[in-house]
Amino acid sequence: MGCNVNFYARAVWDRDAAVWISNSDIPGLVIEAGTLAAFHKLTRHFAPDLLRENLGIRDAIVAPRFDRHGRLSVRCRQRRRSNYARPKVL
Repeated sequence: MGCNVNFYARAVWDRDAAVWISNSDIPGLVIEAGTLAAFHKLTRHFAPDLLRENLGIRDAIVAPRFDRHGRLSVRCRQRRRSNYARPKVL
């Protein structure tokens, strides 16, 4: 999958279970958390790895951000290539 793609994850309050659960288009992202802060932390931790593993986004910078409404948007963009050779480690 190419970059410059947007994904989302929303925190939805489950009254019966008394937890925040995820509603997302990121394959494999299933989050349950007791607080919104914990939900944000878990989502930021797992979303980039799931996008890399499940969608093959490997050579990209995956940057999750929450907006003022508590929705997470994940944007991936192509990693810049440098023009110099990396030094060899001996």
